[in-house]
Amino acid sequence: RAQRDRPHAWDTETADVLLGNGAKGQSPVNHGRVLCATCYCGEDVDFGSGPRLLVDNSGLAEGLLEVFREYFEDDSYKKVFHNYSFERHLFRRHGI
Repeated sequence: RAQRDRPHAWDTETADVLLGNGAKGQSPVNHGRVLCATCYCGEDVDFGSGPRLLVDNSGLAEGLLEVFREYFEDDSYKKVFHNYSFERHLFRRHGI
């Protein structure tokens, strides 16, 4: 089932962006990358190994996020992000 009828809660872990104020702080507009992303839609959803999905995008799995491009760009899925303003920039840096 596509699960378009419920919110998909997403969070990411990132690297290569120094947060903070002042000269050392960096913006995710120009820095950073997504290491992994997690999704949760409810206890009754099974992604194949249970109700939580982990998308590794580092090491040998670097670039795996590209497989999810169509999903992330599809407005018919209700997606909720932990920190959308930050994560949106990082997804854009990955071309999504």
